[in-house]
Amino acid sequence: MVRLLGLLCLVLAPGLAAESGWPLKVQYSDGSSQDVRWQGRAGDVRLRTLRPPAEGDRSSFQWIVGGVRLFGGERPALRSLEIPIYEIDSIRFERRAAEITLRSGETLRATGGELERERGWTVWSDGEQQTVSLSDVAAIEFGEAPPLADALFGEVRAHSGQRYRGRLRWDADELARSDTLDGTERSVRFEEVATVTPLDARCCDVTLRSGESLRLCDTNDVGEAHRGMQIWTEDGRVDLSWASVATVQFEEVATAAPTPLTAADERIRGLVCAKDGRQLAGLIEWDLDERYRWETLEGRNGVGDEFHIPFSRIAEIASEDGRSSWVRLTSGRELLLFDRNDVASDHRGVRVDDGEPLTWYEVERSYFVADEKALGELLQRAPCSPGERDGAGEHEDGQPEPHQVVVGTHESPADERRKDNQHAE
Repeated sequence: MVRLLGLLCLVLAPGLAAESGWPLKVQYSDGSSQDVRWQGRAGDVRLRTLRPPAEGDRSSFQWIVGGVRLFGGERPALRSLEIPIYEIDSIRFERRAAEITLRSGETLRATGGELERERGWTVWSDGEQQTVSLSDVAAIEFGEAPPLADALFGEVRAHSGQRYRGRLRWDADELARSDTLDGTERSVRFEEVATVTPLDARCCDVTLRSGESLRLCDTNDVGEAHRGMQIWTEDGRVDLSWASVATVQFEEVATAAPTPLTAADERIRGLVCAKDGRQLAGLIEWDLDERYRWETLEGRNGVGDEFHIPFSRIAEIASEDGRSSWVRLTSGRELLLFDRNDVASDHRGVRVDDGEPLTWYEVERSYFVADEKALGELLQRAPCSPGERDGAGEHEDGQPEPHQVVVGTHESPADERRKDNQHAE
């Protein structure tokens, strides 16, 4: 099956040494091919595809590959789907479109505007840097993700009191300990830095591992032009504005491979409790677009921190009057999230096993599990309860309607592969 999408935006940020970059095979329009390495990282890079609503305001759009603008134009306002690069097997380009094949085997097709040919994409081949003319590229095949030996890592404390610990991206740019933190009069490598404390719109106090203290000012790394922090925590990614950062403490970590949080073809599975008493169990399509457990739920908390949480890390979502949602994570943490269609009033509904979708205002809460066995155990606990609205789920005589659980029999490719392996044993 091919999922039809709108605009494609692929951003490949630099950050690795040439010898440890991401292995790619570039296929050219003339039939030739070349093995190269791209200086990118697995966890921070996203393929962003945007889908048009039924009708919406028109706004500008662009496709970006390796920092190079490929497409541009005017089209309706769009929604987004973010795909980790390690889930992508290949991208094939056409003049006005691209076809993305995931490692699960699913194909996504995105359409855009005219290809801009005047710029190139920097890669490495045989230890030498070169520029690939993107107008000549027919396809890109992605190899295995490189290790994260040089990643920035630490704890960010926000002015709200929240603390987020994990791999860091600084100013939407720097990712590696070998990158530099720049001031107007001095620059230091991040591997030398112990803490950074923003002071005002211009400056930061910096403490080095050597014990030296210094003040850096008036650049986008340390001033008001800073584009914010991204932190990859155990629960997913958190985006913070620079104004919300109170202090950052850096840590040294060992090399770690950017392994996916879940298999590429594992579907979202669980139980949806409707306000009228219906209980639908099976494969879930959230907001009528997220289907896989690596896809993310997006929302902001009350102080503006933005969360991108893989469904593999979500245990339960409960709607709060349709305008916000309580999200309980598998770690036990609970978040009240607003301001994104995944958790608020713009939500397009929930479908279970290709049935008729429930509207967002029909859903009371939803539970998420990893596999069919866990779903069976969840159903035995019967977590759904009657809706809170007057008369919900009642017979005409006022007696409660027995709760009927509708259980689907659809299996994801991961389930089929697991059963084949069990039979082989």
